[in-house]
Amino acid sequence: MKKHSFIFNLILISSTSVALNIVALIFRFYLARLISSEGIGVYQLIMSVYVFAATVATSGLSFTTTRFVSEAIATNREKSVSNILKGIFIFAAAPALISTLLLYFMADISAAYFIGIPETARCLKILSFALPFMSAASCLNGYFVAIRKVAYSSATQIFEDLFQVAVTVVLLIAFKPSSIIEACEYTVAGCALAEIAAAITAAILCKRTDKLNHKGEKFKTSIVTAIAKTTIPLSISTYIKSILSTVENLMIPVSLQKSGMTKQESLSTIGTVKGLAIPLICFPSVFVSAFAKLLLPEIADSRALNNKDRVVNSGNASLSFTLSFSLLLSVVFFLFADDIGLMIYNQEEFFETLRLLSLLIPFMYIDCISDSIMKGLDQQIKVMKYSITEAVIRTIIVWLIIPKTGFSGVIMAMYAGNVVNAVLGIRKLKQIKAITLNFTKKSIQSLLLYSLILYPISFFTQNESLNIILKLFIIIIGVVICVIATFAFNVITVHERKEMKTLMKKE
Repeated sequence: MKKHSFIFNLILISSTSVALNIVALIFRFYLARLISSEGIGVYQLIMSVYVFAATVATSGLSFTTTRFVSEAIATNREKSVSNILKGIFIFAAAPALISTLLLYFMADISAAYFIGIPETARCLKILSFALPFMSAASCLNGYFVAIRKVAYSSATQIFEDLFQVAVTVVLLIAFKPSSIIEACEYTVAGCALAEIAAAITAAILCKRTDKLNHKGEKFKTSIVTAIAKTTIPLSISTYIKSILSTVENLMIPVSLQKSGMTKQESLSTIGTVKGLAIPLICFPSVFVSAFAKLLLPEIADSRALNNKDRVVNSGNASLSFTLSFSLLLSVVFFLFADDIGLMIYNQEEFFETLRLLSLLIPFMYIDCISDSIMKGLDQQIKVMKYSITEAVIRTIIVWLIIPKTGFSGVIMAMYAGNVVNAVLGIRKLKQIKAITLNFTKKSIQSLLLYSLILYPISFFTQNESLNIILKLFIIIIGVVICVIATFAFNVITVHERKEMKTLMKKE
């Protein structure tokens, strides 16, 4: 098998993610214009229940596959890879079947009592058929990452997303839904069919990998036991977190209505915050997510070889670049929220929501990288404990604070959970001496530098005579200046750049 460098795989994943996220964003805002932000709110509630079922079906599978296969390859046990995959699939069969049956037969109850819209039951039943295929695809994508065949994982994702958009658009145009619920049915049908298509694609690509061509060892049930010891604790923790997250998402409209909003206003708020604003500020995270995905097997390899210095150097460099990158984005979204919002979704409340959530970006992005490092170091249980803590805090705020504060309580819940999770993760990495980065110093340097450069530039974009293209060009010029200044003023040190370069050259 031809090996590709870390940087090649990173570019491949990032470019794929960027392209697909652009398609997803356009599609999301197309839906918003078609069925309104209220319709997006209903869709978000449906997906909240589906995400819990999907968590039951797939929890821990991709991570476990990546970790076990990576360690086998790092320690020259390639003959065991085939058996590891068999063990993963045997273990995955039970949760996949359970989640499918639960979602299908509990659809009416979930729609009536959890979502609060009985008509959405059919949407949940449609989605239930996708879960076994999602489980299989999750295992295979974890395998592709472990053997550095990122092209296969990207190909699967590209096919799935484009297939979903194409099928959904065709259904919506062909059948012209007369209600929000009917539009949601066609949308989830496209989602379910895409999951099935993705699993078939991944299975075909898996047959092409040479890691399965080695003459395998005799299969032993002890492999399933070893997989279970890693996956079950992680899955249980994930289930708890998912339950809390689902409860949180379903409680938000109820709590908003207690604060004085109408049902329509509460659904519109959910659609604006979680259906539109959050996907937009998370859009640039495709680079961070891609990097985190590739970083996990590298950290796992270093751990398997007991190379502690490599772990520290990789961790410091990764987090340094992520912190500076995320703070730059945070300043951009804060200062140019009106301009960015005007380009995407021209509604006043969307602009303000975007500005309020902009300061959340560094915590979300840092959490993504720290989670990956911790999982590579076999600290996945800690990761899930922190995630549960985050979910508990957010649920308490939704339950007690939002009925009194309304919209501001929703923003408070978003911040409280993400800040706590990120801080706990970094604290743990420092405790186990996996990183030594000075976050306070780095944050102050980055914020001062980017604010001093971009704040004066923001006055130029306030000129109403400029069209949106010129404003976008001005913002891009400002970002480029910030990137150059980051290296010129040594905000990211020479040593960190050297370590990142070393990581990028790995195969």
